[in-house]
This record gives sequence, structure tokens and C-alpha cells, in this order.
Amino acid sequence: MHHENLKPVAIRLRIHADSFRERVNARFFREHPTDRQLFPVDSHDVHADLPTVLAWTLTRTPVDGALPDQVRTVLAQLGRENRRFRMPTAHYGTLASVSRGELGRIISNLPPELVTGADTALAECFGVMAEAAAVEDAAGVPDSRTAEVVEVERRCARVSVVRLLADTPVPYAAGQYLPVTSDTTTRGLWRDLSPAIPANDLGQVEFHVFADRDDTTGRLLATPQPGDRWRIGAPLGRMSVDGSRDILMIAHSTGLAPLRAILLDMVMSGSGGRRTHLFFGADSPGELYDLRGLWELVAGVPWLSVTPVVVRESDPWWVRPTAFSSAPRGLHMQQTGTLAEIVPGYGTWEDRDVLIAGPDAVVADVAAALRAAGTPAENIRHNPV
Repeated sequence: MHHENLKPVAIRLRIHADSFRERVNARFFREHPTDRQLFPVDSHDVHADLPTVLAWTLTRTPVDGALPDQVRTVLAQLGRENRRFRMPTAHYGTLASVSRGELGRIISNLPPELVTGADTALAECFGVMAEAAAVEDAAGVPDSRTAEVVEVERRCARVSVVRLLADTPVPYAAGQYLPVTSDTTTRGLWRDLSPAIPANDLGQVEFHVFADRDDTTGRLLATPQPGDRWRIGAPLGRMSVDGSRDILMIAHSTGLAPLRAILLDMVMSGSGGRRTHLFFGADSPGELYDLRGLWELVAGVPWLSVTPVVVRESDPWWVRPTAFSSAPRGLHMQQTGTLAEIVPGYGTWEDRDVLIAGPDAVVADVAAALRAAGTPAENIRHNPV
């Protein structure tokens, strides 16, 4: 059978993902036992995304194992991002060797051209990541930046606004997200959070942190004390506004943060003026945690309009809303329903750039509903939150 790419290898890897990762880790840490202290305490969290990344790479790589440019770009970014774990760059060679060996073991009965191509692809994959990390090491780029918590506002039971002052400015573009960890979280566990303000020379960073009852890491990041120290990794994501079309923004809960940063950047840079409509959604009214701030922004920005959307018309007892979730008259009337139900009801939005931010399931539902309503897929952009 002729194969155009290494997808059959990727399928086999996904089937054996857990055992592959466990065996790779076991062999890697036998070679470099001190590196174990750089990674999460729970072994299930060590290199947790490795099978996913390799399977994604293999699916997009031709049988000869030569990585396409798009794949190389993503892997280089991963190499830069993973510097935050502080694994010596030279150890990528060991990780490549043990990964190639374990993959070869689970695909040994596949056609020889697939086995050879997969081995070539993995060697190149780890080489790209190592090279990208080494370039930044040589250039003296910090693997992460440290910051101190200076203020915490509990906006409702599940959402906090955390403001920090970094020791050096944190470079990121409005709309990107940053991996963060703190002295109070479990060692080696990072959470991706989107800054809610543009980057600045003073090193000020603001995060909106959602923490559900069963989310230990989220709760720790949502309830820090002033003076706590955080570590912030390299920025990720490419959600942004460009071109000259009007804009539709859709945020659920703390998905507001990256869109708020983009709005503030537009105001501060003088690049606003295009009609921008923001739908800000939450499970209940008390979780519209920054409605007051949005009202204040709308009052001074004539090109911006905001529509609040809630799934439930009233708050459960545990929400504990604050004054931040209410706004004087002036915003569009609050709508009840899911964002996927409400937003397409206003039209196709085919003439707008569409930015969606929030939990993965919400983003997927909203994007699918918009496409079904006639919004061109190429107009829709989103980041994880």
C-alpha cells in the first residue's frame, strides 16, 4: 500500500501513548536522574504532551520523514517554550534517542518505509526543538521571568484578578497567552493564562484566573497573597487584529482577558475606530466579573459595543457576585442563552474579523455555530485560555 504521509505511525502512537510516554521517561531519567527534579512530581504529568506532539508531527510529515516548514515552525516554538523547564539543551539528544527506540518498538511490524520515515522524522523533530532552544540560550534570552503578586481582587467565587510586577518587562503581544507557575503550586505544573492588559515597560501584568472547585492548581493561582513569587514563561498564540475590517469579539468568562488586552491596545495605540462588538458571556450574571470595567471602557470608546450573555438568569447561592459584575444603564440589554445560540442570531458577521476566547468546548461550539450561520471559517481566530 502506498502511503503519502506517516499518519499510520501516528495512529499506532496514539493507541500506545501512555506506555510510550512511561517507557520514554523511564529510560530518559536513567540517563539523567537529576533532571527528574525539573519536572512535575506526578509522573503522569511528565512529558504529558509528548505523544500528542509527535503524533501531530507524524500526521503532517511525508513518508520520507522530511518535516514541512509549518511543522518546523511549531516545533521551534515548542523548543523555545520548553526552556522554562530548564532541561539542559544537550539532553534533547537522549530524549530523541529513547523516543526513536520506543517508537520503533511499537511500529516494528509496519511497512519498512514507514518505520524508516518515522525514525527520520523524530530525529529531525527533536533537532529542531533543541536548535531553537540553543539559539535563545546563546542569545541570553531568559527561559522565564519572575514576578511578584502585588494585588488580588476576588471578583466572584470562581474568578480572581491577579496583578503582578515582573522583575523585568514581560514581552508579549496583546492576545497572546503565557505559561505561569508559582511557589505555591505543585512543582513543575504550569497553567496558560492570558494577560488582560498590553505589555508595558514597567513589567505590570494582570491575569484573570478561573478556578473551579476541583481545580487545585487554578485555586492556588486564583488565591495568592501579595508578595508571592510567580514564574512566567515565553508567550504563545497568535490571536490578533489586523487588516481594516470591523471586529466581532466573543468571550466566555476569563476568555475576556486576551480580548480586553487587544481592546486596550487598540485604544492606547490609536488603532481603534473600526466598529467592534463584544459579546461577554458567563454561566450566570454574577460571573460577568468585569462588566463594570467594560461599561467604563464603552463610555469613552464610541466604536465599541458590549452585549452581556448569561446561560442562567439568576445566580446560584455559591457565586458570591461583587459590584464588578453589574453596570449602570448604557450597555446592550443582557441576553439569556449560550453564546453559540445568541451570537449567530445577530447575523452572519461575514464582514468581520472574529476573535473567540474561552474554554475549549465553548470556543468549538461558538465557532461551529458561526460557520453554520454563514461566517467564513478563515475569518475566525482563537487561542486556548
